[in-house]
Amino acid sequence: MNLLTADQILGAALAFTDVQVPEWGGTVRVRSMTGADREAFHESLPKTVDGKTPLTAFQASLVASTVVDGAGKLLFTPDQVARLREVSASALERVAAEAMQLNGLGVNAVEEEVKNSAAGQSDASGTGSQPSSE
Repeated sequence: MNLLTADQILGAALAFTDVQVPEWGGTVRVRSMTGADREAFHESLPKTVDGKTPLTAFQASLVASTVVDGAGKLLFTPDQVARLREVSASALERVAAEAMQLNGLGVNAVEEEVKNSAAGQSDASGTGSQPSSE
């Protein structure tokens, strides 16, 4: 058994995966979120009058919170989330699905978030796909 130290845990690199997006003409890199990133993501979600978050707003916010350049810097600012909602729905869904898997956001958690915008517990996905670690 290899018990980790605090320094090993605090120094661990974030995971990422590259996603082919033919609609956008190339590949994007999706990275895992830190705890603080996830909290900021949940707080940033727009709400309608009835307290719900539209699905495309959830997807666009997630993409903006996880898509990075080669150096690991986020590509999108919070001000660009509305514009992300206007890109190809299939591309947005594909990238958001990868971000959900990489960050342990299961379908139940997303459905709950879209229904009532509560920062509920995540439902870890158990799929066999492994993130790239290039």
